[in-house]
Amino acid sequence: MSIENEKSNELRTISIEELRAFEGLSEITDQQALEIIKSIKELSLIAHQIVSTYE
Repeated sequence: MSIENEKSNELRTISIEELRAFEGLSEITDQQALEIIKSIKELSLIAHQIVSTYE
């Protein structure tokens, strides 16, 4: 596996500041941001499992 492929397989979590940079999310609280980040992470892991199953 190449280094580029290894990097693309790394799990990266978006920060609160990065999340707030999206339009409409600038005013969310830290707690709301953490809930959204948790949900995004769970969804991405489920999607990864599904894709990995059918590769």
